[in-house]
Amino acid sequence: MIEEKRKQEHEKYQRAYKQINYRMGPKRKAAARGILESSELRTSLLDVGAGRGEMVEFAKSIGFKVAMGVEVVDYLLTDSVVYGEATTLPFDDSSFDVVTSWDVFEHFLPEDTEKALQELSRVANKEIFLCIALCASRSNNGENYHINLRTKQEWHNLIKQNMNGVVKLLDTSYKPRSETWHIVKE
Repeated sequence: MIEEKRKQEHEKYQRAYKQINYRMGPKRKAAARGILESSELRTSLLDVGAGRGEMVEFAKSIGFKVAMGVEVVDYLLTDSVVYGEATTLPFDDSSFDVVTSWDVFEHFLPEDTEKALQELSRVANKEIFLCIALCASRSNNGENYHINLRTKQEWHNLIKQNMNGVVKLLDTSYKPRSETWHIVKE
């Protein structure tokens, strides 16, 4: 049952990304870039739900030695963005010093939330930046993109329960649409 639901969600994004304007918007991109620049690390980065790979390319441009992404939309895959599900990331433990996910968790099936948080924590070696939208979003034909909406406090509690590290809510300029957490691994 859950596999069929995941397949339907993946098909939704196969359609969505065919629209040229379905991408990280300029305000979101600017906020994400500022957050990523705040990291002192420039070693290795994994972007979960990389979409068109904008943040992977940005990470490379600011000096990350290794920058990769995972995505489920097959025609978005490149040498730097490989196929990967957030619930079963295809990497060893502590493979990346920095793991990011920008406005992706609200797209997941609610029942995948905890496993996906645990997977990001598993592959992260030093820090995680996790931005999650708190508002609804629909396509032009009415498809619901944000199927995993929760309050800021619900997300905060889930993050603390499922990720190893010190969890801090960042004060960003992209409120109230999204919240961003910084998790420093212990």
